[in-house]
Amino acid sequence: MPLNPLSVTIALDALVCHSKGNDPGPRAEPYLWTIFFKVDGTVAALSDPDLTLSGTGLTVPTPGDHGDLGVSEVGAGQVVPIPAAIGRFQTTLTAIPVSPAIQKLGIPDHVAGVVGVLSVLMEQDWTSDRVAAAGHQALNAGFQQQLNQIVDGLGVLKPQPNSDDLNVAAGAIRQAISAAVRRRGGFLQDVLNLVNADDFLGFEPSVFSQGDLAATPLQQFSQRFITAKDGDWEIRGHVAATPVAASQRPALTQR
Repeated sequence: MPLNPLSVTIALDALVCHSKGNDPGPRAEPYLWTIFFKVDGTVAALSDPDLTLSGTGLTVPTPGDHGDLGVSEVGAGQVVPIPAAIGRFQTTLTAIPVSPAIQKLGIPDHVAGVVGVLSVLMEQDWTSDRVAAAGHQALNAGFQQQLNQIVDGLGVLKPQPNSDDLNVAAGAIRQAISAAVRRRGGFLQDVLNLVNADDFLGFEPSVFSQGDLAATPLQQFSQRFITAKDGDWEIRGHVAATPVAASQRPALTQR
């Protein structure tokens, strides 16, 4: 049965501080980096003779660094609404087309697309605004590179990326961020970072399949970050999908 295109909206609704952790002081200064992404028929096709996916992943970075949640400090029990500029994304999700040659092997004529969001929750300490921005740029570039590598490894046997794929990529992305921060720091900033650099509170992808969204168009989800040092934080969100009229459907990648 063919999968019709869906208009999909992902919304990160709120950041909840369940506890702040062991850092000095009663309150924390969180900020959030987000990247929305998809792998679908507008950017990829199952057409290679070796039965692998051709194309790329699409990433949509958002703005924001220190202070991007609109609050200066957050304490235990506080719920912070996440601004739409960094927490909301709308796109059309289409099935990935399968070439006629591959269909002759008994493969269906489409593979479900996927869409998702990567959240990186940070806590501001002594890292400067300029250096934090450099880390954010490295995240954007590193995630695009890692997503493309994941797509290169997809094919008939594994047609979709999942959260495990993205979590494996997290280590490489974090190294890229740290390297960018070191290059932009300078001596004084290097000293400040050594004493009290901004902290990673959590790195979490949420991935949604076109097939699942067609069956359950409205879904709630949560991303949870818990460590003894940095506390217990949660991002709450939802994803909503509606069918797209035929006249509004985007062009697919050539097979």
